[in-house]
Amino acid sequence: MLYLIAAFALARPSHTAAQVAAAGTWLRLGAVVLILATIAVRLGGTALVGALQTAGAALAVIDALIALSVMNVTLRRTRTPGIAA
Repeated sequence: MLYLIAAFALARPSHTAAQVAAAGTWLRLGAVVLILATIAVRLGGTALVGALQTAGAALAVIDALIALSVMNVTLRRTRTPGIAA
């Protein structure tokens, strides 16, 4: 997923395409947090306490944060030179 978002944004030199991909990345991070909160509320905190469950939740959050940092780089690289951000 991370590579797909980066490839979509880098395939076009358009800053608009990068902004659309960045919005999708923010939505992804929000969805991960919302799903983890829903699991914790509906199934109880013990649903995320196990070693594998905690590792999976941490991996999902870390993956979404890495995608966000890649998109920030993509937004900077597709910005038109000479235009202040």
